[in-house]
Amino acid sequence: MTPLEQYVVEWLRRDGRLPDNAMVQLPPEIGETVDNRADLERLVERVAASDPELAARRRIVLGLHARMQTRGGDLTESEHEDLVTRARAAGWTGSDVVRLIEAARTRLSSAPPPPEAQHPAAPEPKPDATMASKMQSASAAAQKRARAISLHASGRGVLIAILSAIVLGGGYWLITASDDADTTSAGAESMSAEQIREAQRLLGRLGQSVPETGVYDPATRAALDRALPQYAGLGELRPWLVDELRSALSDTDDAAWAAARDAASSDATLAYLDRFPDGRHAEEARDRLDLIEAAEGRADIVRAVQQELNRLGRDVSETGMLDAATREAMAGLPGPMPERTRASLNDALDRLRELRRWPVADGETFRDCATCPEMVAIPAGRFLMGSPTDERMRSPNEGPQREVTVARFALSVTEVTHGQWLACVNDGICASLPVPPEGDLRRLPVTHVGWTDALAYLRWMRERTGFDYRLPSEAEWEYAARAGTTTRYHTGDCITPDQANFDGRLPSGDCPRGDYRGSPIETASFAPNAFGLYDMHGNVIERVSDCWNSSYEDAPVDGSAWETGDCGRAPLRGGSFGSSDRELRAAARIRPSRVERSPDTGLRVAVSLPAETDAP
Repeated sequence: MTPLEQYVVEWLRRDGRLPDNAMVQLPPEIGETVDNRADLERLVERVAASDPELAARRRIVLGLHARMQTRGGDLTESEHEDLVTRARAAGWTGSDVVRLIEAARTRLSSAPPPPEAQHPAAPEPKPDATMASKMQSASAAAQKRARAISLHASGRGVLIAILSAIVLGGGYWLITASDDADTTSAGAESMSAEQIREAQRLLGRLGQSVPETGVYDPATRAALDRALPQYAGLGELRPWLVDELRSALSDTDDAAWAAARDAASSDATLAYLDRFPDGRHAEEARDRLDLIEAAEGRADIVRAVQQELNRLGRDVSETGMLDAATREAMAGLPGPMPERTRASLNDALDRLRELRRWPVADGETFRDCATCPEMVAIPAGRFLMGSPTDERMRSPNEGPQREVTVARFALSVTEVTHGQWLACVNDGICASLPVPPEGDLRRLPVTHVGWTDALAYLRWMRERTGFDYRLPSEAEWEYAARAGTTTRYHTGDCITPDQANFDGRLPSGDCPRGDYRGSPIETASFAPNAFGLYDMHGNVIERVSDCWNSSYEDAPVDGSAWETGDCGRAPLRGGSFGSSDRELRAAARIRPSRVERSPDTGLRVAVSLPAETDAP
């Protein structure tokens, strides 16, 4: 550290600023190292920037001078308390605070009024050539004198250069008046774009919104003047001003909370929290809001909303507070998100009570009871049902092909498992069916399912959930199995035992040969299709709701079940663990009797869904 820097550090540590006569106080051998006060000011900026304590002391003194200027040489009680707090944090004592206040008061009382106040402006006559010549000849002496003459300006903390021609003894003096060295533009510290953006963010929170460009543009300058009028006209953004913005935001936070607390209403408290969600008083505001809302009776309405959300499977805590978790759980509720008013909350409660199931988007899964199968929403669409005449291993009952429109519905993600079936048995509705000697019953598909067994399970589902569960129609089943594909399987024109559970020992065509497992395996053992459905090919063959017809002549094209024909039989779809790859094809149809109970027959359940644009 140079001797000059040691002087600067001592001044800042003691007074937070340069003395008015700093250039005179310097010993000659040190004073020779600095040309003028502007250079000394730039050194002050650098020294303060390198030492947080010195920078803090400098900001405190600048703010003190500015505030006392606006108060006519005095401070309010709250300003005095704030000054003491900040001064102590910077390492000053109480006696130091008294000394700083007296020094600022002395400087303000000795500062002359602005030149325009001393000498009202009057039109100046144009100088003639002789006067201009005299001014030019006197300029060298005038500039020399200018360094020694310093006048304190209006107290705004900005550099004010006053150029005056004063006739004295037949000559002209050039007089320069400057404010405290700490506020001259010559000593300004360069601000980074991120520092400027932070200032712009603070301005926005102070109600002076400007684009966060990282550029100190005229809009930001004007907003800064409005936010910190005591520094209006400074013309530059400096780090200590950013600190002043933070301090102003704290003051604004305090004032807003005082107003909200005095109002003693939930609306005022919420307005404070909306503006200062992480404010100095946010925790107190939230605690107070709980009490106010309870007093106003909103908590009971919010708790009823939360109970309805839980009925619909949204899993929220019934706290009586409209907290972030509750609002998140309500995302997707048809209609507007509720406000915190009673009317808005009651409207949301009515809409929730009208719902029988939480709205689901295409591809989303849901479960209507704890022991019910998991369902996935299948989008509405059109597809070409049946097989083309040149498809390998095709049967005549798979045609003629026709375009079918399928409405939106949901299908169980897997085949119904033993665990799900046992819930129906335990309720006394379904018959007991053979159970495998080993394996996870929660995942193994139920088998030996006859037509009447399927109807009993569907009745249990309807009673348990209140929704009209059913078997899928044959068109719905094939649409779901294809999942947007037109090939023999959703995997392509071949399928292997690595993709489904079937007898892979005798593949068709040039498809690869595979193993034969000989029994059902756990559901979801292979990758799902594009609709999120598992085991649409193989494992157990699945029932559909249509009557049997030997072709698709005159079949419905709206995706509904074909309820005429040979209704003593019903198609089975998808093949099983004992099937060849021929029966696994998306278009393949098997014609058994409805009364048969086969060890490879299971079921998958469906339920209609409203169109996505309709309210549930």
